[in-house]
Amino acid sequence: MCQAPSWITTPDAVLFLTDKDAEDHRIDWKDATGHSAIRKVWPNCKGQEGEGLGKHTPQVVVDALLAGKLNRIVAAGELVVTDGVWELPAAVSGYVVVYQGATFNAQNLARCGSVSVEKGATLNAPVLSEVSGYVSVEKSATLTAPVLSEVSGYVSVEKGATLTAPVLSEVSGYVVVYQGATFNAQNLARCGSVSVEKGATLNAPVLSEVSGYVYVEKGATFNAQKLKR
Repeated sequence: MCQAPSWITTPDAVLFLTDKDAEDHRIDWKDATGHSAIRKVWPNCKGQEGEGLGKHTPQVVVDALLAGKLNRIVAAGELVVTDGVWELPAAVSGYVVVYQGATFNAQNLARCGSVSVEKGATLNAPVLSEVSGYVSVEKSATLTAPVLSEVSGYVSVEKGATLTAPVLSEVSGYVVVYQGATFNAQNLARCGSVSVEKGATLNAPVLSEVSGYVYVEKGATFNAQKLKR
């Protein structure tokens, strides 16, 4: 699977697919993010392939994305933000990756597959409520998700990172908070397993059920006053 958006730069034009193009040519949404899908529409095109959202992205592609013309393609694919500061109109996305130093303001993003916020990056997702895969916040990164309530996979918060998810109530997989990281989960009630490493902090005052193991290293802080098992 290629990243969304994808395009091919030819001597005459920048070729890419919109949602309408994919529908008109009956292209499967799972394939619509790729360069091969572009070549189904323009079979004889020759040029330089590109993908992802960053300073390298052609303006015509950026304009279409911000206008909401790629929303279904984004929902089916892997949206990678490489640099700069960006907005996203889509409410649903597949896999969201925010690279080092980038800022991604996803004001309408309500559901996504998995989320990865890399070193020094920022993802603001004020209406994100459900992640069907995992959430990974790497070193010195920030993920603010004030209404995130459910993560079906795991949650990983690495050294120096901050994850603020005040209404997150359930993590089906494990929760790992690495050295020097902070995870504020004021409403987390259930999760698979918990690991809090040395120098890390996990605030989970209403956590009452852990179906797997609980591991708290010496020098770590784990606030879970209601945890009984």
